[in-house]
Amino acid sequence: DGCCCLNCWRAKAVPGTCRRGRCARHPSEFGRLEGVCTLGKRHYFFFPHGVSRFLPTRALWRRRTVRRLSMNYALHILTMISIYAVLGMSLNLLLGFGGILSLCQASFYGLGAYVFALLAVDASFSFLAASVLSFLVTGVTALLAGSIILRLRGDFLVLATLSLQLITFSLLYNSTSLTHGPYGISGIPAPDILGVSFASQLRITTLALLQAGAVWWCL
Repeated sequence: DGCCCLNCWRAKAVPGTCRRGRCARHPSEFGRLEGVCTLGKRHYFFFPHGVSRFLPTRALWRRRTVRRLSMNYALHILTMISIYAVLGMSLNLLLGFGGILSLCQASFYGLGAYVFALLAVDASFSFLAASVLSFLVTGVTALLAGSIILRLRGDFLVLATLSLQLITFSLLYNSTSLTHGPYGISGIPAPDILGVSFASQLRITTLALLQAGAVWWCL
């Protein structure tokens, strides 16, 4: 089998599993040679004196890791863009088509998100069931609030929507026993639609893009 000492590696010897006390090719090498742990194409070399070092394959592994993390970050940003695009289209529906300046889109967005998270985590609802119930709760709340706020006009309407935004934020942020307040809700399961799991970042981004596209098509 091959040798794993430093001199053999410099001579581009094939990595082996030498576990002998001394290198057969280079007797001057001393110390215990632990051999080579091969993980696919990534070789972790052990050198004398019990000192372990990564060889140039470490740079390749680091580049691949950075590239993978960069891709996940880019997909996350694209997901957030899709979500905020839906919020922007909701504002365009009110202001662009209806001429109503509303400042409480984020309140209904946060209410729907918290309802979905609480149903999925605490009540163990499925993705579709939690989504439908969150839509209903948010829709009923918007209907009740709109029936009162839409009686106002001009600056009073803007101030009323801003007040609703602040009230909703205060309730969600300070209700630590229900919404966990600033600590947030962890352990939200990945979306699962008709047996198809959207656990990867790529699939989540695809789902967000399809949702934004569907909203844009409806408008």
